[in-house]
Amino acid sequence: MNAFSAILKNGPEFESISLDLKNRRYPFGILGMPPATKNLMIHTLCSQTGRGAIVVWADEAQAVKCRDDLLTLGANAVFYPTRDFDFYGAQASSHEYEQMRIKALWAVLNDPSTVLVCGAEALRQRTMPPQTLKNRCFTLKSGAQITTDDVRRRLVAAGYSAADMVEGHGQFALRGGILDIYPPNEQNPIRMEFWGDEIDTISYFDPISQRRTEPAESISLTPCSEVMLDSAETMITALNELKNGLRGKSASAAKANIEKTVAQAEAGIQPGDIDKYLPLAYPEPATVFDYLPDAFLLVCESGAVREKLINADKQMNEEIKALFTEGVLCRGLDNYAIDFSKVLRYYETRDTVYIDNFTRGSFDTPVKDLVNYSINQTSRWDGSFTVLKEDISPAIRGKYAIAVFAGTEKGAE
Repeated sequence: MNAFSAILKNGPEFESISLDLKNRRYPFGILGMPPATKNLMIHTLCSQTGRGAIVVWADEAQAVKCRDDLLTLGANAVFYPTRDFDFYGAQASSHEYEQMRIKALWAVLNDPSTVLVCGAEALRQRTMPPQTLKNRCFTLKSGAQITTDDVRRRLVAAGYSAADMVEGHGQFALRGGILDIYPPNEQNPIRMEFWGDEIDTISYFDPISQRRTEPAESISLTPCSEVMLDSAETMITALNELKNGLRGKSASAAKANIEKTVAQAEAGIQPGDIDKYLPLAYPEPATVFDYLPDAFLLVCESGAVREKLINADKQMNEEIKALFTEGVLCRGLDNYAIDFSKVLRYYETRDTVYIDNFTRGSFDTPVKDLVNYSINQTSRWDGSFTVLKEDISPAIRGKYAIAVFAGTEKGAE
């Protein structure tokens, strides 16, 4: 896909961009970028510099499309979904997106050249600090001396749930000396066979046929929960301290809710409302910014991103206020995201590039350069030869060489 990047890089506009990069003139803006070209520009910036990036869009549909385009172009890209905080402990809530977030964070920790793509809301939300994620991951090797009970305890502490048979990420199943685990950071589950207190073999297997596919010498396991305290005892102590310090008209309701959580923790049950204890687990706020401190910050359609961030601020503040009244949240359980002013400080201090289609009156922060492209994006082809012919006829008359790419071989025919 380097040929596509070469089209951008061979123009005078990219010469200006290269000078901005070389001289570190951040933030700067790139204008005249229709949607498909934005993703090509992101790939070109990262591939030329060998750097990772945090790419933020107003909504997640755009972010997913960007991630898919970057993968097609050959970039190492991951999607980081927005967290839907469960403050009530809905029993039927899915952990799929939570595990996707952990997988994305683990990817950028292991490879800082990774491109992390997210929506505006996900950008501002708090998560576990990078060092906590590193500490919560552990590696098991073939030949290691460890009991199945020890591994099981470590899995439960990392948020894994026991099952009769592993069918999805975050599950484990123990049958005698055979332990199946489905880590969030792996495409397929793994099977460990123990010989006494020693790991005899490790292998991947197909979750449908249950047949082993390939052996492995070792496996790294990431946690399955974003909110983890060191132990049940630590959690109980922290909850009781929080409860004893509550005052005010909603204190009695808040204390009753905390007492329910304490009872669950004492019974060895993972609380269903664990999300709301994120500030208790991690007093120091951490976001995706902390995972990629030296990466580009690429803001796509900054006006729409700004509107989304401000609205998210207002909505969360209103929700927290209502939950305070109900006693679901309380003082100390009220910080789940950074506000727009903090995001702006990251815009000012990081290597930020605004990538927009149309010219705005101004950006969210002063820019040190503006690079204008004049790119004409044609309408969707959708398989109509007549439409395609009309779109490329000016280029034919200009005697340009034309390459038409289709998504499949059949489409090309």
